Amino acid sequence: MGKTPHPKAYVMIAHGSREAESNRAFLSVASRLAASTKKPVIGAFLELAAPSIPEALGTAVRKGAREIVVIPLMLFPGRHAVLDIPTLVRETARRHPKVRFHLKKALAFHPRFLSFLKELL
Repeated sequence: MGKTPHPKAYVMIAHGSREAESNRAFLSVASRLAASTKKPVIGAFLELAAPSIPEALGTAVRKGAREIVVIPLMLFPGRHAVLDIPTLVRETARRHPKVRFHLKKALAFHPRFLSFLKELL
C-alpha cells in the first residue's frame, strides 16, 4: 500500500473482543466506511485484538497522514474513553510532533445521538 492521497486519516476504535467474529465485523465496518467515503479509515482495538491503537495510528502516519482524527466507538465517557484512549493518543502524538491528532468524545455526546436513538423507537 502506498501513501494515502489524503493528508487526513481517521482511526476508529472499538474495545476488542475475545470473539474473532466480532473483531472481523468491526474491521469490515471500517473498511466499508473507507470505501464508501473514499477516506482513509483504519480500525483499531483498545485491547484483545489487533491492530492496537498505537499500531493503527502508526499506520496512518506511515501512509502520510498529517492530521489524524481518532473516533472512539464508546457510548459513554467511561475509563476507556476518558483515560485509556487519550493516554495512548498522547503517547503517539509525542512520537510524531509534526502530525496533529484530534480525539473525538464518546458517542453519547454527538449532537445527533438522541435523534439516532429516536429512530430505533
